[in-house]
Amino acid sequence: MRYLKINDIRSIQNVDIVTVDNSVDGALPSKVGAAIQKCTQELNFHVIEKNKLSLIDKLKNSLNADYLFKLEEIGVNFDIIQLKQTTVIKNVLKALVDVMSNSSTESYAIVMVNNVIRKFEDKFEFLSNVKVDGIHYSEGLNAIVVPSEIESVKESDLGRSLQKIIENIASSLGEDAGRYFIDKLREQLGKAYVLRIEEMGVNLHMIELKRDFMW
Repeated sequence: MRYLKINDIRSIQNVDIVTVDNSVDGALPSKVGAAIQKCTQELNFHVIEKNKLSLIDKLKNSLNADYLFKLEEIGVNFDIIQLKQTTVIKNVLKALVDVMSNSSTESYAIVMVNNVIRKFEDKFEFLSNVKVDGIHYSEGLNAIVVPSEIESVKESDLGRSLQKIIENIASSLGEDAGRYFIDKLREQLGKAYVLRIEEMGVNLHMIELKRDFMW
């Protein structure tokens, strides 16, 4: 990023708004993509805070198909930036219940997820009103109760809470039920949500390694 500069064209005449040193061409495409993704995500967060129009939609409309394709090639995914934090939590909790239901019962999986949430609500106060409604679970994501205030929680804090919840559940499963737990969770969540929680700081690979080490 030190090779990139945004110039103040009000004080510097006949200069491009953005100048990029040729050294950037030698950087790994994945690192360039990660930098673009992170910067766009941070800017989008501040724009949302000011209740303005979607930065991502306007950005996608201003780029032609060739640039959008190139950005996707180097790992930039604008769609996952638009996933709200409440939506992410709902999908993670539902995925946890659904995966565990494959090796136990749905009711047991719901109780277990709720118990783990309660276990960490002292450390992460924003979890206090989060729960899985077992009575209405057939209604899908509507049965996952997540207050709108979650949107104001720092992304890193939310990521740490999800890391703890997933890690605790993974470590509590027996050898057979837990052997492919993380793989099944990834599959249940789908690529977009996996990428989103990884951006929040969730490290599924580390959880997997810890669990394997236990057994």
